Amino acid sequence: MKRFIALLVTLFAAGFALAAQPDYVEVGRYGEEALWQNARLDQTLLWDILSGDTHKRMLAVEVKSRRSKDGEYTFPLTAEPMAEEVVKYIRNAYNQWRAQTNLFLPERFRLPALGVVNAQEGPFENQITYSVVLETDTQSNVVGRAGYYKDGTRSAMLLPVLARIDIYAEKAAEVPAGSSQQELLRRRLLLPYEELAAQIISGKHGINREQALDLLHMQQITEWHLYHSLSPLSAVIKAVITHEFGHHLGLSHGEQGTIMAQEMNSPQTPVNVTEADGKRAAVLACYVWNNLPDADPQHPCTPYPRARR
Repeated sequence: MKRFIALLVTLFAAGFALAAQPDYVEVGRYGEEALWQNARLDQTLLWDILSGDTHKRMLAVEVKSRRSKDGEYTFPLTAEPMAEEVVKYIRNAYNQWRAQTNLFLPERFRLPALGVVNAQEGPFENQITYSVVLETDTQSNVVGRAGYYKDGTRSAMLLPVLARIDIYAEKAAEVPAGSSQQELLRRRLLLPYEELAAQIISGKHGINREQALDLLHMQQITEWHLYHSLSPLSAVIKAVITHEFGHHLGLSHGEQGTIMAQEMNSPQTPVNVTEADGKRAAVLACYVWNNLPDADPQHPCTPYPRARR
């Protein structure tokens, strides 16, 4: 089962930049493409994390949904259970990025430990608010988007797949389990994800569509999104959120074989943040450190050429 999960993760990471072309920044002899515009450097998560008192920062994850007719964002109707799972995914994403990035940073410039909490439990002192929106997408096979707008400001992380599961869970509770109405709901809201996942599984392992769908249905559909779930789709969500989080740290798409790869349907695409991803993030971290108002130009941050464990 783990083998299926690991390979299925290659399917879904659909991170994209809302900004135009990425910038190219340099730190010593290291260069890196970044999604944010230099003039709006303070809109990156890296800036938020590294500026001010880095030892008291909390990342308050604000989970919202666009459901109302007037287009306003609201808290998801399945509320606390969905939000708590999103917080777990975001916490996992930050811890992965921090671990790999710090391998390339001098000790005084390393990313700090960061409490990742549900914003509904706050407000918290010195918090960084991080918005996640459960909103469906016009492209049925897109599960996540993140980036920066043309004016340099940071978008929310958009998770269409969780929006579909959220809506399904709400509406399915109104009809008898196993009824034709519930099956229609499943097909309308979730079938695109099932079919795409089944195509990847069957293609990679030489099994038929029905066998592939059986793998997806080993758990209840409403448990697909759970962080500790063994569902193949939950593994996909982990990879997608980690990929999208990398965009908000400032990274553009990267090479195949990394979590930031633009094409995520390759067998070489990993589940977790790689050292190559961490090295790229370290360049951006040093760029932020060196541009903070209290930066010391005599002792700038310079990433290590190789990981130091």
